[in-house]
Amino acid sequence: LDCSSLHRGSLRSAIRSLFRQTKVMEAPRESVDVVVFSGDALAPYHRLSSDLFARGGKFWAHSFVLCGGCHNLQLEQPRRLTQESLRGHMASSSAAAAAAASASGAGCCLLKRLEEGKVATSAFLHSSVQLQLDLRETAADVVDAWLQYLYTQDDTNFAWPSCMVSSLHEDTVEAERFWVELLRLARKVGDQNLMLYAQDVLVGALTRENWAQLAIVGEQAQCRLLLEAAQMVGVRALQQAMLSSFKVGNGLDASDEELEQSGSLLGAGVSSSSNPAAAAQNKIESELDRRLLNLPPATHQLELAAISALRQGSPSQFADFKHRLAENINSAQRASNQLRQACKFFESGAASGYGGEEGPGSIPWFIEMFCLSALLIFFLVPSSARSFALSSMLLIVEPVRVWFAFIDWSWLGPWVEGVARVAVLNVVLLVILLLVAWTGLKR
Repeated sequence: LDCSSLHRGSLRSAIRSLFRQTKVMEAPRESVDVVVFSGDALAPYHRLSSDLFARGGKFWAHSFVLCGGCHNLQLEQPRRLTQESLRGHMASSSAAAAAAASASGAGCCLLKRLEEGKVATSAFLHSSVQLQLDLRETAADVVDAWLQYLYTQDDTNFAWPSCMVSSLHEDTVEAERFWVELLRLARKVGDQNLMLYAQDVLVGALTRENWAQLAIVGEQAQCRLLLEAAQMVGVRALQQAMLSSFKVGNGLDASDEELEQSGSLLGAGVSSSSNPAAAAQNKIESELDRRLLNLPPATHQLELAAISALRQGSPSQFADFKHRLAENINSAQRASNQLRQACKFFESGAASGYGGEEGPGSIPWFIEMFCLSALLIFFLVPSSARSFALSSMLLIVEPVRVWFAFIDWSWLGPWVEGVARVAVLNVVLLVILLLVAWTGLKR
């Protein structure tokens, strides 16, 4: 028997039992002790379930589940305290609030106690509800989704609106709005699991139409992953248009006039700077404002709308977007120049002479190929064939050897000593090495 799986199954069953206690319509009399007030639903009424519509903006929850899963929720301290107790409670609550706020970047949400008169005279009479959480600024269907995920931790994409591209534009906009509001609620209450889940869904829903809006949402909710992904989608959507605007080619099909024109656009005032790379990027960033807004509306209507939205909604993110785009343009320009210079180098025949004009003093290519082929053939042929070739060569040079035997070589006596022979060989090798180095430098 697997005890770990039994423990997980028992815990899941217990959590689901607690979740079923929160689905009642009237004020519960069991362990449910929190009422959560919400606003109107985001979705149209014909798409809401009858259960959500009949709740009237009231949801039930357990305080220990809320405080255990959301670190921005704090329990309101009782009012009737002595002076010393009040100071202690204020110090402890302020320290806990500061820790939670520093962890999530948001303030605390208080679980407030219901007023005594309201408990006695309202629908909460004879119920176990003692606390309230005011979320009237959040839609009812968003609050319902948050509570469902908080209790069950299930992937509820099948029940919630999907952000995938739909055939109806209204459905896509509604789904994006729902997940954005869910992300904001998760940050407000400090539900880290739901923040990661909603952020992952929104990253998968990024398109050329909504990247600017989701970049603004990522900045407001301090979601670094969503912000980075939205910026990258925007840079990719506009990079090709900006490369064409700055006349940056691939370096293979560009003429010298086009390269000079591109260099004049990107490198004006760069040569006199101490840091040419930074000066070139600053030049590009200063030109991007005008060139981004001068894109033709007929072909870049979506990009122009996204740029205007980002510029008005978040100037800091618009500046970051321009910086990333300028870096890509500057890198593409440097790569294009280097590739064009390499092409010109090989086209001029100055690289190796294969198929081109040979420089003065260079060895013809067919002689080099013949020597290389002879070496390869000598070492690759079988030993029997190699022995036969050497024997044939000895037969050919035998008359020459006999003729050299009748010549008087006594005058070479002083040069055949050991020291003289080694010195002559060293000089010959040094001359050969210098010739090889000189030939390589000339090439």
